[in-house]
Amino acid sequence: MQLVYLSPVPLTSFAQRPHHFVEWFHRRFNARVIWIEPGPSRLPKAGDWRRLVRRGRSSLGPVWTKDAWIEKLIFPTLPVEPLAWGRKINRWRWQDALRNLDGVMTSDTCLIVGKPCDLALQLASRYPDKPLVFDVMDSMSAFSEGRSSIWMRRAEDELAARADCIVTSSTALQEKFSAVGDKVQKVMNGLSAPDVKAYTCASPRKTEVFGYVGVIASWFDWEAVIRLAISNPESEIRLIGPCEQRHTCVLPPNIRLLGAIAHEAVYAAMNEFSVGLIPFRINALTNFVDPVKYYEYRAIGLPVLSTRFGEMKHRTVRDHVFFFEDFGQAPPGGDLWHKRPSVEQTAAFCSENSWDSRFDSLDFFNRLGGSAPRSIAH
Repeated sequence: MQLVYLSPVPLTSFAQRPHHFVEWFHRRFNARVIWIEPGPSRLPKAGDWRRLVRRGRSSLGPVWTKDAWIEKLIFPTLPVEPLAWGRKINRWRWQDALRNLDGVMTSDTCLIVGKPCDLALQLASRYPDKPLVFDVMDSMSAFSEGRSSIWMRRAEDELAARADCIVTSSTALQEKFSAVGDKVQKVMNGLSAPDVKAYTCASPRKTEVFGYVGVIASWFDWEAVIRLAISNPESEIRLIGPCEQRHTCVLPPNIRLLGAIAHEAVYAAMNEFSVGLIPFRINALTNFVDPVKYYEYRAIGLPVLSTRFGEMKHRTVRDHVFFFEDFGQAPPGGDLWHKRPSVEQTAAFCSENSWDSRFDSLDFFNRLGGSAPRSIAH
């Protein structure tokens, strides 16, 4: 079996749902994977140069990204897709890459799209006999404005209509696509289990560390983090990840910006935390999000301090989740981590929420006439 996966993120970015999916697919079916990066689907913004510089400097992806079973195919794309004439230019630029893709397509190729864009629609039209799955990870139109957002909604609707199966990563996304019928299946995000015994924190640290690992961009609630830092001056706030949007004021001295780290170093960095932070703004973008970092924090026994956005608002103290909003201007200190889950409870959480468990629940193989997959050992 072969998978053609059109990804919304680069192969060299820190591991996200697309990386975990293709790795699972490869292991599950002993499949070859062709990873396609479609390029920009919106008009450029002033801050895009920072992202391009960061992408060119480092590779944060999993170690398997250079293995023989995966091949990256780049389609040269100008950032003019929302415009009709721009789409025509890009389609002309894609001719060679499409011919290369034609040469490697097989009878058992499955096409999965993680980003609604013109290239996705072109591939759906070019290979109408291939099973088409739309993996909806975010409300992509919310990342854009004006013409870009309008175009993204149009591409999303057309792709949803063409897809044989739609997989959504959150309750809100499932509700968004409910009108298309029973081809929608919710498969939430998950985790790659660490060595639980090595990473589960047994007791609070002498100096509390509130930690965040992830991209710091427009959805990051700087005000909530600053209030936390001011109300807990003896604690440390560690923010680990690429910073695309800094706060305009001088930050409190106990906030440390530490930059991006490789995927393999994530759990070791989190193991230094006392509490995992998910300080996201509540808006149209985050309403559809089920953050992977929630599962990663819980995988090493960390309590989670979050804002009430997206899938997080459905979680409670029983999930070891606490909310900024419940504590007003001054989130408490040690109260957050008095009741830590046991090693056994954390191990059970990892098993129930692993990426393998998530993707094994997908039933589109049977829907599309395929046979039940069998695990492939390395």
